[in-house]
Amino acid sequence: MNPIQRALGPVVSVAAHRFAAALLLIAAAGLARAQVPATQAVQSGASTLPAAAIQDASPSMRIGAPGRPKVALVLSGGGARGFAHLGVLRVLQEQRVPVDMVIGTSMGSIVGGAWAAGHRLDDLRVLVRETDWDAVFSATAPRRERDYRRRTEDLSYLSRFSFGVGREGLILPRGTFQAHELDSILRRVALPVQNRTNLDELSVPFRAVATDLVTGDMVVLRDTSLFAAMRASMSIPGAFAPIEIRDQLLIDGGLVRNLPVDVARKLGADVIIAVNVGTPLTPRNKLNSALDVAQQMVNILTEKNVVQSLSELGPNDILIAPDLAAYSFSDFAAFSQIEAAGETAARAVLTRLAALGIDSERFAGWEAARTGRPAVPDPIRIDDVRILGTSFTNPQVLLRELDIRPGASYTIQDITEGMRRLSASGDFDRVDFSLAGPEGARRLLVMPSETLVGPNTLRFGGRLESDFRNNNRFEILALHTLRWVNSYGAELRTLLRVGSSRELGTEFYQPLSVGREWFVTANAGVRGDDFELRLGSTGFTAAIGSRTYDIGGTIGYRLGLDGEVRLGYGLRRLQTFPRAVESLIPSTDDQFQVLGARLGWDTLDDPNFPRSGNLVLIDWSRASDLRSGSSLRRDAGQFVWENAQSIGRNSLASSIRLGYGRGGASPLPLGGFLILSGSPPETFTGDRTVLARTVFAHRLKAVSGVRVGVSLEAGDAFDRGETLRISSLKRAFSLLAGTDTPFGPVYVGWGRTLGVRSSLYLFLGRP
Repeated sequence: MNPIQRALGPVVSVAAHRFAAALLLIAAAGLARAQVPATQAVQSGASTLPAAAIQDASPSMRIGAPGRPKVALVLSGGGARGFAHLGVLRVLQEQRVPVDMVIGTSMGSIVGGAWAAGHRLDDLRVLVRETDWDAVFSATAPRRERDYRRRTEDLSYLSRFSFGVGREGLILPRGTFQAHELDSILRRVALPVQNRTNLDELSVPFRAVATDLVTGDMVVLRDTSLFAAMRASMSIPGAFAPIEIRDQLLIDGGLVRNLPVDVARKLGADVIIAVNVGTPLTPRNKLNSALDVAQQMVNILTEKNVVQSLSELGPNDILIAPDLAAYSFSDFAAFSQIEAAGETAARAVLTRLAALGIDSERFAGWEAARTGRPAVPDPIRIDDVRILGTSFTNPQVLLRELDIRPGASYTIQDITEGMRRLSASGDFDRVDFSLAGPEGARRLLVMPSETLVGPNTLRFGGRLESDFRNNNRFEILALHTLRWVNSYGAELRTLLRVGSSRELGTEFYQPLSVGREWFVTANAGVRGDDFELRLGSTGFTAAIGSRTYDIGGTIGYRLGLDGEVRLGYGLRRLQTFPRAVESLIPSTDDQFQVLGARLGWDTLDDPNFPRSGNLVLIDWSRASDLRSGSSLRRDAGQFVWENAQSIGRNSLASSIRLGYGRGGASPLPLGGFLILSGSPPETFTGDRTVLARTVFAHRLKAVSGVRVGVSLEAGDAFDRGETLRISSLKRAFSLLAGTDTPFGPVYVGWGRTLGVRSSLYLFLGRP
């Protein structure tokens, strides 16, 4: 498997490419010494594979007349190009060719492992088609599986990358992408053989090839679960975090043996059917960038060992090399075409394959034995649950989040969903589990691998808005989070914002129980803003600066993973001062006590380009002047509702925003990109605001992640006592193109507010 190419396909943005390429460049340089001779000892875990295992690898699968050759199927890595393996398997099935063992690397280990575990070809094709490959190569876990507190961070213009903070400075994550979705796919594949810890016990004996990240040696996995074997072989360096098996830190096997012919030979194979789908070296005229060079470095490592493996094929072996010149390692959308190419290549050697076939009756029996695995017990009574190997997380909290109670019965699918919930927390690189003990004393062992980044993290972000005229705004953010301050999972979160707005704020979040339903917070912060104030009916405006100091706290309740409700009290000091025209605008310095309530609910699948779900936000506050004898009150509130729906590559995101203010408090003004597009920012202000918006977007097939669309907007601002008339609402529309990146959504567009003006836009961040 070519690791860097699979990590850096068009399933991610150009920005992600460059970030991942830098990491992979380092990984590739470190592994350059990892090339080993073809005669190297084959390893299982940390030990050399014993000769007995080679001689007796699959005696139960020997079929046909005595003397029939022992057939091994060797499947290489190649990313999406590995879908060709399914086409080859289809031809083998048609020609009734039984296989005695399967050896796979990277994508070859997934296809081969699934087939060896007894999955039918049609089921594998459905799995490939249903998989969201963009989600597999995502920097975060699926949003709906993270809790509401983590989801709110998505709305703060933060990037998706988290860095650890230690004594030596920033700690880079071991992988650019979150392996949550990849783990889910592999668990689904391994589900029928979840309790098998020896790969010889599968329907067809299986081996997966990985690379020891410390020594650079090849590791052939046998005495482990199918999930762990596939996950190790697929751990693309720099893309997915390596996994540890028996004290060995393992990554993608393509770096040392992308087409493991020698492994099959050492296991006693008489005939090897080798399927090579690796990516060839890039020609000189296409090596035009640092990314191209980084890709080529790993290509060299991979293709060099493939050439060695090809030289080890004998006259009785069969090489199948599909014509995949038109497809890259990342063309996951071209599944049907790539599968067909594999089938075509297999038919080119049909005569040789047919010679290995058996009669229909015996093959039917063999196929029934391969796919007739025992059903997974449904449900399983769990008598004990234990969390193993944690250091900074609290096992008791994890048990509550897992929601698997001793004495009750659960399906394997129920248990797997519990693992997904733990994985989505962001505290773990992966979460594995096993079942031990007989019925009546069955124990669920949960083995989370805590992230190397740790509980002390830093995220950066930004927001940029320009209409290529006088309205240019930017913000740069840094969010520091110290998690697991105590055993209940308390957090200290500090946000720094500089640019058009300035802010420094901190919040201490304390759950009140192991279940973490109830919580309290304490917060303090200061914020500075600049805005323009209209001077009555003169048509003039004055530049005003403000500085707000807040201190307070809230008590809240979690509404599952999807929402929360809070009640709060605090003290506020508000200072305003003129930037100019000091004689007309006096400075102010007011102090208030503030009561507030907030309800949040968020099930959007993506905060930037949602395709399903809803977001609801209801926020109210009352600020009472603390001066003696003053009855001044400033009320403010807002209601936000967003809904997203989709059909195919088309999505429709609609929203309604209502705001009100009283006693000098003002709701958010209207104007700017997707907030009455075309008009300048903060053009429309008043005691009441209303905005309705619909954005239609079409995702381009040829360019993954790029969307083009149109927005329709209507809204206005008016003062208390004025009557809102639908016919008088300002109407606007925009044409836009956008893409999501690890650093936030990026848009370019053109908008127009009818009767006002039009503008071009460049926008980074969530409008």
